[in-house]
Amino acid sequence: MAIVYFDGEFITDEDRAIPVSDRGFLFGDGVFTTVRVCQGNVEFFNAHVRRLEDNCQELGIKFPDIVFDDVAALIAHNHAEEGLWRLKIIITGGQVSQRYNEERPHGHLVMMIEPYCQPQGPASLGTCAFPIVSPLAHIKSLSYLDRFWIKRRAEYIGVDDLIVIMPGGIVLETAFSNIFWIHEDEFLMPAMTLPLLPGIALTTALGAAESLEMNVKEIEWRVKDIPKNANVFICNALTGIRPVCSIDGCSFSLDHPLSNALSREYQQLAHHSTLCSKKVK
Repeated sequence: MAIVYFDGEFITDEDRAIPVSDRGFLFGDGVFTTVRVCQGNVEFFNAHVRRLEDNCQELGIKFPDIVFDDVAALIAHNHAEEGLWRLKIIITGGQVSQRYNEERPHGHLVMMIEPYCQPQGPASLGTCAFPIVSPLAHIKSLSYLDRFWIKRRAEYIGVDDLIVIMPGGIVLETAFSNIFWIHEDEFLMPAMTLPLLPGIALTTALGAAESLEMNVKEIEWRVKDIPKNANVFICNALTGIRPVCSIDGCSFSLDHPLSNALSREYQQLAHHSTLCSKKVK
């Protein structure tokens, strides 16, 4: 039976309960992050915690203490020191009756972990049929139903994910990943000023590109503007960098001299960010 961390205690998954008065339950008010744990190594832990804190500040939620020792204990309780796992950290918005986002204590801090199966091979993408723009797109909030709907639609039409666009067809991201592409010596990505969530994997890939002295450009492009000989990728902190083989049935190259170099540099940066739970006594 799975063990979860719930407000400072380690309990069984069946024993956890969020009150119906919690704003996370009522309004999807709160934040979360999903962390990759491989062989007991927790990747980008500090970056995940910093983003949680930033997101809480924007929503007016007082940030709780999140310490790595608790994560290491959760891993040990679930015998997750071997293999690949998905760690989720959730902070709910508290039990406040007002419907606006006044500053308030957080509700609950929950951490859970489960096995993760890494997707294999290149991804196929489609394009979402209508624009989606959210003022909270840059916050990883608990209100995620629209993204699950997009993912379900992708599965229905037989692709791995859909590209979300804004009015005018400008590329933003996919339901659960950022998107970028390499063309010649350029690393191109949707501008971070657009209504999207610039994830930890994307900012790491950006750092990898800069280390390789690639020409980095933040742009506002449509799918039709992506060169057919470009290498397209999606990325998130759980799956890392994954090549894209097609968008709306149009094939893209899977071979570029900088692609392997970028992946190696990304892995190096991920390795340097890793905290090992096995070293925590």
